[in-house]
Amino acid sequence: MKKLLCLTLGIMLALITFASNVYATTYTFDSFITEGGYGKKTKVNDNITNMTGILDEEFGGYVGPYSNISKEKLADGITEETYVEVNLDRFKYGNHFEVSLAIKDGGGAYISEILTMSQKVADNDVKVTVGLVPNFEAHIKESGVYTYQWKMYTKDDSVTYAVFTVLKDDIIIGSTGEFNFDAAAKVKVSEKENVSVNYLWFVGIDVEGGLNVYAKLPSTIEQTPDPEKPAEQDGTPKTGLVDVALVSTVVAMTTLAGIVVVKKYNK
Repeated sequence: MKKLLCLTLGIMLALITFASNVYATTYTFDSFITEGGYGKKTKVNDNITNMTGILDEEFGGYVGPYSNISKEKLADGITEETYVEVNLDRFKYGNHFEVSLAIKDGGGAYISEILTMSQKVADNDVKVTVGLVPNFEAHIKESGVYTYQWKMYTKDDSVTYAVFTVLKDDIIIGSTGEFNFDAAAKVKVSEKENVSVNYLWFVGIDVEGGLNVYAKLPSTIEQTPDPEKPAEQDGTPKTGLVDVALVSTVVAMTTLAGIVVVKKYNK
């Protein structure tokens, strides 16, 4: 009887662990869009896409690819993840990338987004910040494949909440904890109909050698070969720290991010 109980509990725990990520979209090489000046992508293998940014002077940065394949709906609770290789040896001082998850209404109109920024600020330190949560920061201290996870949901009080978390395997590196998305984004999401994920976008990629993004989280950290050198791009990636306040830059990019992608979708 005890053996049966232990077996049952084990199966239940396995199912719960699987269910925590059952709604996350799998972002493969083919799911990312580069047409229209949205960066470049190189297929390293079936699980890894190397992404590089293309300088957009109007935008003011090195714009990367985006994906709009997610079918996640706010009514069901949104959980989205992307798996990013942070190689501290490849990242030079000041190198950074931005990745964002945006939502839209049933008519396809952009609502808002949660934009994150990751920048190398010391020899063994990549700092992660979130535009909507100015007091949050996490620090990546060793090379590896990291999970960037967004969760969004609405509670009984009709307020939309969100949580952004950085993990290495099952270990939490940093989390914003639950925050009031409506208040932070200055929008009443519950007044919108049929809210769903708009896009996952690598808004900016200013990393020498590009950024390796995984479709699935590897069970162990893999040493992956560098992809072939991409074609010449406009300009040379910068290596200095971003000027002024880091968070202010992220917030400014959030506003512009919505404008750029909405225009693209309306073509």
